Amino acid sequence: MEKHYRAANLEELKAVALNILNDFSGYSMFKLEGTMGAGKTTLTRALCEAMHCEDEVSSPTFSIANEYSSPTHGTVYHFDLYRLESPDELHTIGIDYYFDMGDFFIVEWPQKAGDLLPEGCVIYIEVEDENTRNFKVVTE
Repeated sequence: MEKHYRAANLEELKAVALNILNDFSGYSMFKLEGTMGAGKTTLTRALCEAMHCEDEVSSPTFSIANEYSSPTHGTVYHFDLYRLESPDELHTIGIDYYFDMGDFFIVEWPQKAGDLLPEGCVIYIEVEDENTRNFKVVTE
């Protein structure tokens, strides 16, 4: 399945996040791909807000993983794999533990994980202009 969305401001992004969660409700792995500054963490914030996460969403660039609690989606793990040198480093951080314990996953820079991530939805983020983003969501 493939769907396209567009957001020109934060309010529209909130609606996009809700639509993605509704349209792809059977999936718990969301892989965000886009250039640096495309809005991967901003989309993550909108997705977490739509899931009523109780925690502040921030980029886990240095910690690699953040954990949020959602009354609707359980434990949400947010990974930022930008700093990974190789997929093998995921074993060092205990990636299998996360997959065993978590309910929902959002992964920035998933291509850095090689084939270690379970299948899910890939969200391609394209920058149209300073404020506008186009999103293509594809199931694997």
